[in-house]
Formats: sequence, structure tokens, C-alpha cells
Amino acid sequence: MKIPSKKNEQQSQDSADQKMKRLGRKGYFAPSKRGYKVPGGGYSNYIDLPSEYRGSSRQVCGLWPFSSGAGSPLDGVPWGKNLLTNSAVGFDHFTAYERGIISQPSLYMESFPALGKSTLVGKICMGLDYYGVKNMVLGDVKGEHVARTVAMGGKRIPLGNGRGYLNPMDYGVAEDAIKRLSGSLREEVLVEAHDHSKALLIALMTIARREAPSEEEEIVIDVGMRLLRERFDGVPLIGDLSQLIAEKPEALRNAVLDRGDDARYADSTDALRKTLNGLMSGGPLGTMFSRHTAEADRFDLTRSCVFDLSAISDTLPAQQAAGMLASWSTGFASVKV
Repeated sequence: MKIPSKKNEQQSQDSADQKMKRLGRKGYFAPSKRGYKVPGGGYSNYIDLPSEYRGSSRQVCGLWPFSSGAGSPLDGVPWGKNLLTNSAVGFDHFTAYERGIISQPSLYMESFPALGKSTLVGKICMGLDYYGVKNMVLGDVKGEHVARTVAMGGKRIPLGNGRGYLNPMDYGVAEDAIKRLSGSLREEVLVEAHDHSKALLIALMTIARREAPSEEEEIVIDVGMRLLRERFDGVPLIGDLSQLIAEKPEALRNAVLDRGDDARYADSTDALRKTLNGLMSGGPLGTMFSRHTAEADRFDLTRSCVFDLSAISDTLPAQQAAGMLASWSTGFASVKV
């Protein structure tokens, strides 16, 4: 490798100085705002912007008219200050939707771990709650949104073995709506609530079994839940559905086409009853779906809420998956009603 001598370095520097002096004598300016791209030319890859400040026309009236607008958005929930310009920054997806900036009021956030995603989401949630937009955290596995939601006057809904229970057979918010409605609208809400409850139960069975129930079992669940609603006084549990299947009502016999043969009926329903009993007595998903949803833990659309799943250990992925699925299902169904 050839090492440049001090003489060559000096000649190169002299050449750059002479070029700058020659350009200066002719009245030339730097080729761009970044400076001369020669040694000693002061070239900069990044141009620092001047600090920006905001104020009312009463406070900064002597500076009108401004030469340019601020570069940072200030629409919606305030985030803080721009680290480069010191100007205030504010933004949220609801405000952006209302202003016509985006076509849907949705926001997707992604970054590397520990860079402040949860902090920023929490700040947006607090701001929207102040503006009257209630927020729902449907499945907080770390418990990082619980304290903030409670501090805002929101509701913590715990879910986990021994900590909180969610009854898949409970229609939730739809139950209250059904009592208030009548006619075709009541029937519509009733059908949707039944379909949601059935879909949630089938999904939980799929997680517990690691395979979906058969078509015959889905029919038994559908018919059995309808019969249970007609016969049961109050809100039934999964165990009540299992007990109804064991009683062999005529509608279920017809559904499985047992032709009066108890052995055929047992072959069609025994596996289903085992799974239902497992959901009640500590199978793969524990016992968090085995009891009635406590009145204090019922969904409330008038308040922000968080489903707290932090009591479920990371070593129990099936239970975490079931808890998150139940949270999503309950939240989406409640909003739809």
C-alpha cells in the first residue's frame, strides 16, 4: 500500500485552498447550501433546522407574517416536543380520520423492543379518553396498561385461574339489549348473541383439543345451546350444556340420528362432553371459563376497560391464547351490539 507523503498532503491542501480562493474572487457562492465538497470546504451531510416555537397571535404578533408553517403536526393528542426543532407534536388516528388525512380511524405501530411503543400508546389512550373516546385493551398479557386505565376511571377485567372468570355462555352486553328490545330487532340481536357465544365456545374447544370439533359436534352445540336458553332460568354455564347433553333430549337425539340407540348417541356425544367437562374442571385451559362472569367484571361500554391477563403465566401458551381470544371476542361483540 502506498503511503502519501507529507509533501503530497500539503500539495492537495494547497490545491483546495487555491480553488476556494479562485471561486471566491470570481464572486461564486458555494455549489449548494451544504458547502464545498472539498477538504476544508465545510461540507455538511445534515443541515440543522432552526428551532421552531408555537404561540398565539396575541403572544407573537410582532413576528407576523410567518415565513413558513411548522413542520411537526399538532392535530389531536399531544405527544411531546420534536427533538430537533423543539416544536410541539400532536397526532392521533381519530383526529386524522376526522380531518380526512386517513380513510380509516386505525393505527398500526411497530418498532424494536423497549423503544417506547407502550408508552406512546398509553399517551394516545389517555388523550383520547380525555376527548371522550373510550378505549379497550383487549388482552393485556403484561399488565402494562392496567394502572393507567384504572387511573382514568376505567375498568379492569381480570382473567385467569383463580383471578377472574369469563362465561362463554353469557351474552354480556347483548343480554341487557335483548331485555329492552322487542319484535324483529330483538330477534336479530338474540341470533347474533347466540352465534357469537357458540363461535367462542367452539374456538375454545379447538384450542383445548388442538383440533376443531366435528360437524356433528357443532350441530349438537348449536341445538343444545338453544334448548338450554329455552329451559334454563338465568345464564347457563358450560357444565349445564354438558348436563343437558347427558340427559339425551329428543332434539339432540334427532340431531345425531341415533335412531333410539343409546350406544349411537354416546358415540356421537362422549368426546364432546369430555371436552366440555375439561373446560369446567381444569383441563388445558384451566378453570377461567368454568364460572359465571362476576357482575363487577362485566363489560361496560361507558368506560375505558382493560382485560388483565397478566395472571396467566408465559409457560401456559394455550391459556394465554384462550384468554386473548375470549377478550377479543367479547370486546368486538359488545361494540357491535
